[in-house]
Amino acid sequence: MKHKIELLGRRPGKIVYNSNDYEDIFRFRKAENIDLLDSSGVVLFRYFGVTPIQMKAFS
Repeated sequence: MKHKIELLGRRPGKIVYNSNDYEDIFRFRKAENIDLLDSSGVVLFRYFGVTPIQMKAFS
C-alpha cells in the first residue's frame, strides 16, 4: 500500500495519509501498524474513508 507518513507536529505521534481514495485500510500491514504504534505511541489515519465500526475492527 502506498501511503505518506508525517510527524504529528512537535508531539509524539505520526499521521498516515492514504494516497488512494479506494485503498482498503485492512490492507495496511499489521506488522507495519504495530511498528508505527511502538515507535510513536499515537497514529492517526487520514483519508481512508472508513466508518467508525470499520476503524474499531481495524484497531
